Amino acid sequence: MTNTLCSLPWLHLFVDGMGHFNNCCLGPSADGFSRDSDGETILAGQPNAIRRHWNSSLMQEIRKSMHEGTKHKSCDGCWRIEDTGSESYRISANRDFLVPKEIQNKISVDPMIRWVDLRFGNLCNLACRMCLPYSSKKLFTEYELMYGPQSTEKYKNMTWYESEHFWDELFQYSDYFERIHLAGGEPLLIKDCWKFLRKIASENKSKNINLSYNTNLTRIPAEAKELWPKFKGIILLVSMDGIGKINEFIRYPQKWSDIESNLWELEDKFKEYNIQVCQIQPTIQAYNIHHIPDYCDYVAKFKNIKRIPNFNLLFGPEHFSPSVLPRSYREDAVGKIENYIQKVESGWNSYEERDKNSLIISLKGVIKYILSEDRPELLHEFIRHNDIYDTHRNQKILEYIPELEVVYRK
Repeated sequence: MTNTLCSLPWLHLFVDGMGHFNNCCLGPSADGFSRDSDGETILAGQPNAIRRHWNSSLMQEIRKSMHEGTKHKSCDGCWRIEDTGSESYRISANRDFLVPKEIQNKISVDPMIRWVDLRFGNLCNLACRMCLPYSSKKLFTEYELMYGPQSTEKYKNMTWYESEHFWDELFQYSDYFERIHLAGGEPLLIKDCWKFLRKIASENKSKNINLSYNTNLTRIPAEAKELWPKFKGIILLVSMDGIGKINEFIRYPQKWSDIESNLWELEDKFKEYNIQVCQIQPTIQAYNIHHIPDYCDYVAKFKNIKRIPNFNLLFGPEHFSPSVLPRSYREDAVGKIENYIQKVESGWNSYEERDKNSLIISLKGVIKYILSEDRPELLHEFIRHNDIYDTHRNQKILEYIPELEVVYRK
């Protein structure tokens, strides 16, 4: 196999928030959807949608390009991450899932779905500043103020997961499942999914399946304590973009006390919830680059929850990228991170060697990302969004992140 190989096109099912099928969560959203032979977009809940997607022209084209050693445009997300020196989705997938030899050379294959990844529309209880109506209905009002009423129309019926046809078809392939990943929106709010997981558990299939989530952890539903112990193990990536009031500012209207309480609930009852891995995941963006060392120190306090963050780099919306900010501001943030790396190297927080090395590599990737490009032409859009958010939410950005005063200085 070539060095462009990714195991996902042979064993992974991905459904996005609008019910489109793609090769994975990093695939492009406009022209990269699976389509049938008539060119019509295949949607979750349609008859035999999963089987039709599995050998669509898109999926066969991606498998073929990997055999030929070419970089398919659907995989640009991973190439960009790898360019920073960080581990991409492709690399971790190849480590965790091997493509069986009997299908490695096949472009058209029968569905043998080992890894399911479902994104549940925009049902969410938060309206994070760097997010989009695609992922949260709670942003509708503000986006309509910014871009007009028509800007949210296509996001108002993202409820494909309410289709019984989809869940019935998916269950047909459940004998092969090894991992189910759930995100949103906020996946812990999706009743239809809890119903599906209960069915998997009742058929005694759950013991072979790892269940993973991207969650804001504002709530821990009763179903979690009931069903999670029936699965092989639970993996949680907890979205948290700052400590205390900075997190409340970015991830409005989340209360810091709620997420902190839930984190310590999991920390104290790790085995009771059947958790294998719980890692806190910040999205590195314009708002939080000056506070990364504080973030790392907070995460290091845990014992069962992983003591190093899993950094997520924001590539869109571009006007929330660090690249819109003055370079001197970013260089000051980088200086703080470089000083922190030196502290870690000298034994700060008593990290185990493996965690220490992993954190240093990740922080160096964050530095490269912060300085990778300059987009000052987008600063006005960053400020425009903030002004509308501040007015609508009765917040003042400089009360939360005073370092950004340099951006607002007249």
